[in-house]
Amino acid sequence: MKVLIVVDMEGITGIERAESPEKGVELMTAEVLSVVKLLTALGTNDITICDAHDRGENIERKLFVMEDVQVVSQVWNVDFIKGYDVALLIGFHGMAGSDSLSPHTLREDIAKVERNGMEIGEVGILINWLREYNVPTVFVSGDKQATKEALMEEPTCVTYTIGRDERLQDVFFQSSNEFAQKVDSLTNNKLRATISQEELYVYVKNRDAISYIRAKDKVRDGYLRFESYSELLSSMYNICEDLNNAMNEIVKKNTDFIMILRNDFGNIDIQGYKDNLFHHLLSKNVYTLEEPDREYIMKALKSILSH
Repeated sequence: MKVLIVVDMEGITGIERAESPEKGVELMTAEVLSVVKLLTALGTNDITICDAHDRGENIERKLFVMEDVQVVSQVWNVDFIKGYDVALLIGFHGMAGSDSLSPHTLREDIAKVERNGMEIGEVGILINWLREYNVPTVFVSGDKQATKEALMEEPTCVTYTIGRDERLQDVFFQSSNEFAQKVDSLTNNKLRATISQEELYVYVKNRDAISYIRAKDKVRDGYLRFESYSELLSSMYNICEDLNNAMNEIVKKNTDFIMILRNDFGNIDIQGYKDNLFHHLLSKNVYTLEEPDREYIMKALKSILSH
C-alpha cells in the first residue's frame, strides 16, 4: 500500500507548549516518525512524507532513512504518478478567522479562501486536492478546528484532536481495524469520491499586494481566482514569492508614509477630530495599510491643519 503523509506544524501534539522553533521541529519530527512506525506495523511498505510547513525544511530527514520512506518539501513537489492509495494529514490547524491555535489559510497575509462563496481552510483544500488525484484522506490530526473542518469535508475519516487525554498512537491503533477496512475497500474496489467543479477565490489582507502577482490570468478585482485545487496549490510557489515581495515593498512604503506623517503633522491634535474611519485607518499596521487608506489619512490631516 502506498501512503502519502502531508504534515504541518501548528497542530502537532504539544506544539502549544513549544518554547522555540527548534522545539517545534523536534515535536513535528517525533510525531511523523511515530506515524510512520504505526503505518509500518499495519503493513505499509511505501510511504511518502510531504513537509508542508513554511519552506518544507522542518523534518529531520536523517531520521527517515528507511528504504521505503521518502521525504519531499511542499505539496507542489508531490508526484502523483506513484499512485497513492490513501493520504493522512498530520498536525493541522483551522482556517483564517476560526477558533484555532494558529488560525490561517495557506499564509498569514491571506485573509481567506472561498469555495463557491463559502470559506474553506487548508484541511479542506488539501482533502479536495487529494480527491482530484483519486487519493482519499483516511486520517487527520490537529487542533479541534482542524479536525472539525476535516469531518465536514470527509465524514468517514478518522480524526485525532490534540490537547485531549488520549495519545495519537492510541487513537490510531484503536481505529486500526476500521482504518484497514476502509483502506481495503478503497484500494480493492476503487471506490473514489467524486468532486464537482468549484471555483476558488483567494483574498489577501492588503489588496495592494494583488498588483505584485505575476500570474495576471488569475487576478480579478481584489482577489485571485482558480478553477481547481490542484491549480491553486501548484501556483502557490510563485504566489508565495510574489506576496513576499509585495510585503517587503508595502511595509517599506507604509513605514516611509508614517515618517512623513510624524514629520509634517506630528504636532497636530487629532483627538477631537470626529471621523471614526480616520482613527480606524491610523490603527492599521504597516502591512494592512492600503493606498486608498494613505490618501484618506493625508486628506484628513490636511483638512485638520487648514482649520
